[in-house]
Amino acid sequence: MRKRSYRWRMEAGQVVVLFVLTLPVLLGMAAIVIDIGNLFIAKRTMQQAADAAALAAVQRLPDGPCNHYCRAGQPAVPGVATLAGTYSGRNLNGDSAALPSCSGSVTSNCYELLDATGTCDIGESCTRVRVRLSKSVPTLFGGLIGKPSYLVGARASAARLHVFLPPNPGAPHQTPTVFNLDE
Repeated sequence: MRKRSYRWRMEAGQVVVLFVLTLPVLLGMAAIVIDIGNLFIAKRTMQQAADAAALAAVQRLPDGPCNHYCRAGQPAVPGVATLAGTYSGRNLNGDSAALPSCSGSVTSNCYELLDATGTCDIGESCTRVRVRLSKSVPTLFGGLIGKPSYLVGARASAARLHVFLPPNPGAPHQTPTVFNLDE
């Protein structure tokens, strides 16, 4: 009986040592999980804002060929910049400023007009809008390792497709428009 009590006395306190050694590792893993989860939420919110902005803006595209506003850096298509900014802002931070057209110096938080082949030039019919958004997201624990924030970005492209239905003799002629989110 005496040997057992001596043995237990020798092992007393080892759990405290193991706990103290593993606590920093557990706290570090928890900090990484929290920061990565925060970044995923920010990315998802950013993607929803880009999707909403693209779908709203594509509805304001003109039906005919583009005029002077189709090239990058030119004045915005009436209504497209406002709607893109309103919907992206409402989903991100409540700001509803108009988004500028993407150009050489503006590559994020902007929109661009596209046709079926890619770029949309004067005289062509623009059927797609691509919205690019980015935002610096602060980390909760990343500052401890020298990374106080990360840049999170999202882009979305929406297209307007015309669906032609066979004429119905008894109904007025209508051409429905379908909006497709393709990015």
